[in-house]
Amino acid sequence: DVPEQPDWQYFLPVRLGTPKWDELVNRFAQMWTYVFECARRKKLTRIYLADVGGGAFADGLKVSGPGYARLKDESLARVKAEYKGMFEVCQLPRIPDNIFHPDTEALLSQSLFVNAWDPWSMVGNGNGHDHSLDGFWGRCTAMAVLCWPKTNPLMTWESVKGRGPELRCALSHRALLPPVEDGEVPNGR
Repeated sequence: DVPEQPDWQYFLPVRLGTPKWDELVNRFAQMWTYVFECARRKKLTRIYLADVGGGAFADGLKVSGPGYARLKDESLARVKAEYKGMFEVCQLPRIPDNIFHPDTEALLSQSLFVNAWDPWSMVGNGNGHDHSLDGFWGRCTAMAVLCWPKTNPLMTWESVKGRGPELRCALSHRALLPPVEDGEVPNGR
């Protein structure tokens, strides 16, 4: 979200056609792979995608790179091609208004909803005091408690193969940067 965060410091500034741009596209493709693989394993038919990285991080891409739309298009196209025809892929609607509504209740059991959480904070972030997508998810769900292994001992990790080495901990901060040691609080959050 801010220039002090490690992912911002590592990837930005970035230019098209450079090894750093290719690495960023590959990291985003790995993230989308986690999403599509989760939906496949859970036998879901619909994925509602948020613009993960398209909020505050996208500001850095506008200033020092080709922009978020280009990053999303390049990284997501690769993954959609690998899972072609398996899912209906939709833009995530406004949270919570369009999710927790009687008209969409029938869709919930067959859908995966993607949050645009950053790995340097708790899921849900500032909840009611945070006007980001993550904050809206946090204020209307129990995600902060359910998505943290210390408060949800039933959480398990599954391997996901994709671009680069096999990663044991899909959807965790370890997918982008080295892991934070147990009990250590990342800088800036």
